[in-house]
Amino acid sequence: MKQLLQILSLMIPLVAPAQKWDYQWPMGYSNAPLADVSILDFNEGEVSTNVLFQTVDDFTIGSTGSFICDKSSGEVILMTNGCRVYDADLQVVSGSDTLSPGPTYNNYCEDEYPAYQSILILPNPTTDSIYYVLHKDGEINNTFQDVVSHKLYLTTIVRYSDNSFTVVEKRLLLDTLMNVGKLTACINHDGTKWWTWTTGYDTNKFYKFLIGGTEIVEGPFEQEIGDPLYNKILGIGQTAFSPNTKVLGLNSGDKKVKLYDFDNETGELSNFRAIPYPDDGDGARGLVFSPNSQLVYVGTVFNLYQIDMLNSSVEHIAYHMSYDEFNWPVTIGYLHLGPDCRLYADCGSTSHF
Repeated sequence: MKQLLQILSLMIPLVAPAQKWDYQWPMGYSNAPLADVSILDFNEGEVSTNVLFQTVDDFTIGSTGSFICDKSSGEVILMTNGCRVYDADLQVVSGSDTLSPGPTYNNYCEDEYPAYQSILILPNPTTDSIYYVLHKDGEINNTFQDVVSHKLYLTTIVRYSDNSFTVVEKRLLLDTLMNVGKLTACINHDGTKWWTWTTGYDTNKFYKFLIGGTEIVEGPFEQEIGDPLYNKILGIGQTAFSPNTKVLGLNSGDKKVKLYDFDNETGELSNFRAIPYPDDGDGARGLVFSPNSQLVYVGTVFNLYQIDMLNSSVEHIAYHMSYDEFNWPVTIGYLHLGPDCRLYADCGSTSHF
């Protein structure tokens, strides 16, 4: 049986080691008989691979999806393929069956929403009964000859004592022309809320939101900083916050890692810099920070680089290109920081490796 498609696109920084929001990583697809969704499980110290469930329903959780675990048990409780939200038994959460309506959902949302980093599940840091889903729409725009986003939503899900879930609210946070994808979040200074952001299409304008607490949503707080972020140049390069939440990084198709200092109390960005790395002719992919937040790792399809942010030095660390027994390429995809403080790279393609 086939296992493991792609690891999802985002790991969330932990507020405390006891909160196991990312201790199981689901991945896989179910578009063939006996296909399964598997997990990387960090709960027992040494990471292991297990089957989460077997199904023949249309479902994929890859680099476009997100998930959340129970903060105490470390077991998956919610996951999404970008189209709708599911519980651990693959039952659709009531009210989440059409997350981001529009042409992309209508045309492609049978098993997976085809936009990298376009959805993110966040826990309420102060209670285990509320979860937030940030999600963007996307469309192929003929005027711009590009994939763009128009709407950013926040969906709130309540967890009941019997471990059932339901959507209680869906808000439109922003209605403007935006770069598609790039959804990331980090905890705020007192560990009670989440900062998230998006950018205007082909501009250097950031729209930032604070999610959680009694207000639920604060923002948008607008700021212009750094170079314009051109959607076609950024491509599907990954974005992430450093574990200490002090730096926001974007891997870009112009072979530059774009870095911004971040104040997780005020939400202000500062000290923009763009550090180039070798142009090896293949596309920009992953980005992840070291556990101590000093190093940033960026990947292309075949190569992995380490950048020391103290002196902007760049070191080539790895090259990988191979094929599995079905002749699918196994390359370097998105990058992830695990609960065990190791860095993981997904294979960036449809493969069980």
